[in-house]
Amino acid sequence: MKFQEFIHSIGISDWYFGVKDGKLNYRAFTGPEHRRIQAHIDLASLIPNHKKLLDIIALWKKFVWIASRWGLKLSESEITEFQHEVKQWVTDYAKVYQMKDVTPYMHVLAFHLPEAMRMHGNIGHFCQQGLEKLNDFITKWYFRSTNFGKNALKQVMLKQHRLNILEETCARTLKWKVTCSICHEKKGHNKTTCPSKNNNVIVPALEFEAP
Repeated sequence: MKFQEFIHSIGISDWYFGVKDGKLNYRAFTGPEHRRIQAHIDLASLIPNHKKLLDIIALWKKFVWIASRWGLKLSESEITEFQHEVKQWVTDYAKVYQMKDVTPYMHVLAFHLPEAMRMHGNIGHFCQQGLEKLNDFITKWYFRSTNFGKNALKQVMLKQHRLNILEETCARTLKWKVTCSICHEKKGHNKTTCPSKNNNVIVPALEFEAP
């Protein structure tokens, strides 16, 4: 209950966690929400009597430092220091919690991320956030929009194709329904791209073909 109150106090009001029909029911945090939690969490008030409180605080304080480094372009010496600190963090994590709680992501963080930083510099290009979100959608579509048979993959791909077509069609249609707040006309532009926004001087604009 304390954690839920804390989450709501930092503006994440739609998060929930509980048991429904004998199963855990919760919403996972997004990337920005994780960063907000890291910035505001006070473990001493959430788990004041935990026997490993100081170790847990030190562990996650070090993780915030690690997370602040992997998006930077570091020198060779800084990458070496980073790798040493990450390996030590994984070791400390296994001591504070359990060895079975160490995930493959932590292995990648300690042994493969420094190598990628040396080869590519900024590793932001390898962000998996979009792929993870697509995996969420495909999992839902599999259970909600297929017959679970041998054609399930084809059905999922066709659904994605239909959505792409609908999104593109709706975007073109809505574009021509928007009234520009400057010239008050429906010509496929808005106040930002309006050709007459600069002192009402008409600037030649691209011609659009309405669908």
